[in-house]
Amino acid sequence: MTINVAGFHAAPPQDLKGKNVVLVHGAFADGSSWDKVIPLLEARGLHVGAVRNPLRSLADDVSATKRVIDQQTGPVILVGHSWGGVVVSEAGNDDKVKSLVVISAQDRMIDPTLQQKMAANIDAKVTRVNASHVAMVRQPKAVADAILAASRAAQ
Repeated sequence: MTINVAGFHAAPPQDLKGKNVVLVHGAFADGSSWDKVIPLLEARGLHVGAVRNPLRSLADDVSATKRVIDQQTGPVILVGHSWGGVVVSEAGNDDKVKSLVVISAQDRMIDPTLQQKMAANIDAKVTRVNASHVAMVRQPKAVADAILAASRAAQ
């Protein structure tokens, strides 16, 4: 999906072109929860896709996510929200996936301390967004900045 937003300027072509971001929504949500983040990422040259999880089972959601990953050419930054974090943990075992993005510092649904411990288990670099459980809705620029940082670091 391409969204043109007045006031945003594309980054130089060499910036993030060729990198892909795959966004995975949580339960009781859909891809539209990323609507405020997508144009910020696309304005920087990233190709962005939002998975449509069927929310029937973990296996079905992982399959849907893997289909979107398979459609990408080049490195993938895989981003999960809430239940999407579980899906990302399973679907992220793909050679194309170079980075995972998941911690909202004020999350009252999934304890940020638990999220930090899970990240430490995989030796992940952590970026905290000072936001609630739905950081992508409440603070889309902060979420986009975290995804952009992960995109820049991905090789």
